[in-house]
Amino acid sequence: MADYKSEMYAEKKALYFQGIRPEVIALIPGTNNRVIELGCGAGQTLLGAREAGKASEIVGIDIIDRLPQHDLLTRYYQGDIDTLPLDMEHESFDVALCADILEHLVDPWSTLRRLSLLLKPGGTLIVSLPNARNYTLALKLLFFGDFQYQSDGLLDKGHLRFFCKKNMMHLIRQAGFQVVRTDFRLHKLRKVFYFLSFGLAEQLLVKQYLISARKA
Repeated sequence: MADYKSEMYAEKKALYFQGIRPEVIALIPGTNNRVIELGCGAGQTLLGAREAGKASEIVGIDIIDRLPQHDLLTRYYQGDIDTLPLDMEHESFDVALCADILEHLVDPWSTLRRLSLLLKPGGTLIVSLPNARNYTLALKLLFFGDFQYQSDGLLDKGHLRFFCKKNMMHLIRQAGFQVVRTDFRLHKLRKVFYFLSFGLAEQLLVKQYLISARKA
């Protein structure tokens, strides 16, 4: 499985692993945190958190080979997150980031439980996950019989798990976290449908949820 994953992600364009997530950085509380990120890509979000004063130490984990940007991190671990031992000191991190990575894992439930051991009591977990209940997936499946995987997006061929909002909440809570807030962004036209439905169409319109939780 690890070899297959490595080959699959090696085929992806370099741009797939680039990019900073300012909306994730904005949810990091306080300053000078010790931050770990699963699926850090090239590490721009971690570097952005440090530049913003939100982080003092930044540790990244990903399956991709070491990139020049990884030398700027405090530490980078290369390997398959499903099998890579998270043998760092328990309760030593303030914040953990899982930005669009858990859906790529064979067992995100146990991985999140292992990750929780590294967080201090009251530590912050920030997760973003694609929403499998989005209407575009439902339309393709119900009306066109189409569940064709793609190079990225909701049907990224690297996605092994699919979650609706309810399932996301269970994933996070079963690992010992209390959900603090749930955010999402909608483009203009979808905002119109959202307000016309008095919010009832939320889960059909949202492509991705951004969730902040606290270790109980």
